[in-house]
Amino acid sequence: MKQFNMVNCLIGKSTDLKFLKHEKDYLSMLIVTDESYVYAEKYYEDQKLQSCLTIKIFKEQERTKVNYEHFKNLIFSNILKNKQFDEAEFLKTLRTNRIYFHRWHEKNGKINTSTSI
Repeated sequence: MKQFNMVNCLIGKSTDLKFLKHEKDYLSMLIVTDESYVYAEKYYEDQKLQSCLTIKIFKEQERTKVNYEHFKNLIFSNILKNKQFDEAEFLKTLRTNRIYFHRWHEKNGKINTSTSI
């Protein structure tokens, strides 16, 4: 289960960690590491981890500048506009702004991963 370890690994490397939402079956957070800004979600069922989503935005970008405030604004504007985090809309925003990112999603032991601009 690499994805579950990925989020924990990123948390272990974090220089800043903010929890956005914490419920019985759901956790969302912003993680800052030396090389990236990360949005992560974890979904639980009966206290067992069911799936994880991780979107890692690299600090070093060739075509655009991304700092922590920019990253936070992208996340919060997505949440405010959609009343919850909308992954498809967020990825569309990143692509429109030509922001380089890597996405991992794991559910039932299957990993779906992609890198995009």
